Amino acid sequence: FRLLPFATLIFVSQQALAFWTNGLLDHWTTGLLDLVYSNSIKIWTFGL
Repeated sequence: FRLLPFATLIFVSQQALAFWTNGLLDHWTTGLLDLVYSNSIKIWTFGL
């Protein structure tokens, strides 16, 4: 049954990719929110 190792490999790599992507997304989302937040503080403060 040759498909089983292949399917397992795909499943594992998908799980790893999802885990990695979620970590990256969290990182990027946090960074983006920080950026937006600090920019909106500047806008509110300086009225720019």
